[in-house]
Amino acid sequence: MQYYFMAFKKYATTNERTTRKEFWHYVLIDMTICFFLGYVGGSLTYDNNHNSLINGASNIYLVVGFVPRLAILFRRMHDIGRSEWNLLLLFLPILGPLYLLYLSLLPSQPHDNKYGFYKRPVINESTKENNKHNNLNPNLHNNNSKMHNEFSNIKYDKANKTKNENITEHKEY
Repeated sequence: MQYYFMAFKKYATTNERTTRKEFWHYVLIDMTICFFLGYVGGSLTYDNNHNSLINGASNIYLVVGFVPRLAILFRRMHDIGRSEWNLLLLFLPILGPLYLLYLSLLPSQPHDNKYGFYKRPVINESTKENNKHNNLNPNLHNNNSKMHNEFSNIKYDKANKTKNENITEHKEY
């Protein structure tokens, strides 16, 4: 739900990036609301008179939500390294929307690009705990950190292409 409200808060921001997770959470909630308003509006209107209160609310929601929908599409295109001009493909019948669907399913570029910084996934403690239990060798992390500590004192001289050990003196007291 936070991604849905975040899209409305950042409705005028088109120069950032939106991750795939943020985008699809927004789309899921937005489509659910549109479906609900359309279904309820259609079921309450027994005749062909489309002046019901629900149809009015549905139309207002579609108009108010137009700019946040467009902005989140812009930011999603930026996240995969594409220009917002790719949204003009919506006007190409059948193939354009399918291609944009494909683009929106692509993963984020795992580095900063000209549109903004990469949002690195947050790993919480439960994820770390699950990853520790899923490792085939539970001591793998400890071995790597020991190996890193052993080799962190070695520096390579690029000019001579030789390695020199940079060992600091330790005084024993």
